[in-house]
Amino acid sequence: MKNIALFIGSIVLMSSLGFAGGGFKDVEPVVEPVIPIEEEDKSGLYAGLAFAYNQTYSGENSWFSKVRTQDQIGKVVGNLGYDFNEYLAVEGRIGGSVFDEDFASVMTYSLFLKPQYAINDNWKVYGLLGYGLVDIEGAGESEEPGHLDMVGEEMLDDSSFQWGFGLSYNINEEFSVFVDYTQLADDADTSTTLYSYDPVLYDKLSNQDLTIGVIYNF
Repeated sequence: MKNIALFIGSIVLMSSLGFAGGGFKDVEPVVEPVIPIEEEDKSGLYAGLAFAYNQTYSGENSWFSKVRTQDQIGKVVGNLGYDFNEYLAVEGRIGGSVFDEDFASVMTYSLFLKPQYAINDNWKVYGLLGYGLVDIEGAGESEEPGHLDMVGEEMLDDSSFQWGFGLSYNINEEFSVFVDYTQLADDADTSTTLYSYDPVLYDKLSNQDLTIGVIYNF
């Protein structure tokens, strides 16, 4: 009986040493499965509507104050674009003047490559590099200083490189607001008078927008 008790005790002792790390060296530890984290998709279609403060001028211009060779125009601009990822998008714009047309009625068409960078979750800076058309016709009414005989007549039809830069703010996942500057025509060739009281024949016209608007992300 004593021998049996010693035998059973030896087995219990060896089992205890094995579970305490003294044996079973080949047993592999349990590994928790790694679940990959899916990256947020930054691509998608978006559309927008904006108001632009437009300047059409020859030679000289001044923001928010009149100079002799400048027409300050209010425009409505529509945007349609696609974000390839968080760093690059492509965007098309169409804009037309709606008021304060002294001598020029303006239509603009643009297609931009849009490099962009998110400063944080809300703010983003971007550039605009592309090509577009600026179509300017004569405007004016009886009380305006434009040439009545130039109303509807072509003053400029120019296709050229266009550029700009801007800043946007995400209100939520669907809506954002933006403000940007775009140079749409720079000393484009023309041959026209501007105001009815000015007999000078101008050979250059420029066009630029300061735009503020809202974007909806589909």
